[in-house]
Amino acid sequence: EEKVYALVNRFGYIKLVDEATFERNKENVNKDYRYICEVMNTGKLYIFTEGGKCHQIKVLSVPMGRYNDKGVPLKQVSAMGNSEVAVSVISDYRSKEKLLFATRKGLVKRVALSEFDTTRKTIEATKLAADDALVTVTCISDAKTVLLVSKNQLYVAFEISGISLLKKTAAGVI
Repeated sequence: EEKVYALVNRFGYIKLVDEATFERNKENVNKDYRYICEVMNTGKLYIFTEGGKCHQIKVLSVPMGRYNDKGVPLKQVSAMGNSEVAVSVISDYRSKEKLLFATRKGLVKRVALSEFDTTRKTIEATKLAADDALVTVTCISDAKTVLLVSKNQLYVAFEISGISLLKKTAAGVI
């Protein structure tokens, strides 16, 4: 059992690199990859999609590679459909963490990461209205305040403690 890093680029290709490779290329990682997850090689990754689904994959099913290797498509190692778009990739490395969900219509909710640890490969991560979509899912372990920004440069800031901890099947609050 060792710590590795799962890297997903903007084209949706995923690969694993060992800790030494990650440390050598640390300054380039943030500009080259959209999602960077620290994870144990025996752990799991959760892929959240615009449609509100969560796809669970075992890290062992993702190939190890060098930093400059392309990797494999997310759709090849998960149950994602061709029309699904990933909005976030999160590891189970810190299983006590809380996740913050935000939708296009402005609904937000907090959910414990442990809610998504199931035996099924695909589950509903959140309820969405027909004309809504998931925009982001992010870990909020030590954050106190959240700032959301719209396309029109409208900002809203709020305390995380003001959002109650909900189950994954809940829709969220405005």
